[in-house]
Amino acid sequence: MKLTPLDIQQQQFKTALVGGFAQKEVDAYLDLVAAAFEEALHENIALKDQLKLKDAQIAEFEAREKAMKEMMLTAAKVAEELKAAANREAEARLTQAEAQAERVVRAAETRAERTIAEIAELRRQRAQVEGQLRGILEAHSRLLDATSEKTSDDVVDLETASKKRKKKTEDETARIQSLASKSG
Repeated sequence: MKLTPLDIQQQQFKTALVGGFAQKEVDAYLDLVAAAFEEALHENIALKDQLKLKDAQIAEFEAREKAMKEMMLTAAKVAEELKAAANREAEARLTQAEAQAERVVRAAETRAERTIAEIAELRRQRAQVEGQLRGILEAHSRLLDATSEKTSDDVVDLETASKKRKKKTEDETARIQSLASKSG
């Protein structure tokens, strides 16, 4: 049975003839108990309202906590996925860079080998050209030596021929003068 402050105030007790309680004191005490009970009842209602409010807040906090945990789990999962993707991307780029470096090294080695071969060919050609030039120079030197001797002989022959012609010209001039003086 639920007891209210009004029930306490309206409670009637039988009076006993002998050894009973003073009616006014009992009524005053019942009024005091009813007031205290009413205050306790109002406080109980207020506490129940506060409890409901706190329960609602706790439920809201729990919902927020759950949502935050889910967000953190999702964020951690996304972070792991991003990390894995970044690692895969880094590995792919590293592999590409290594392959590119290998191609560059191979190309450089090929160019170096080709350059070495070209240098060897140029040295061979140089030696060949030097040999040919030496041969030509030696031939020209021999030719010059031979021409020099012949030229000296030719100069002597020309001088002799020139002297003979001069003598002949002088003789011819003297004869013409002598004929001219005889005819004149």
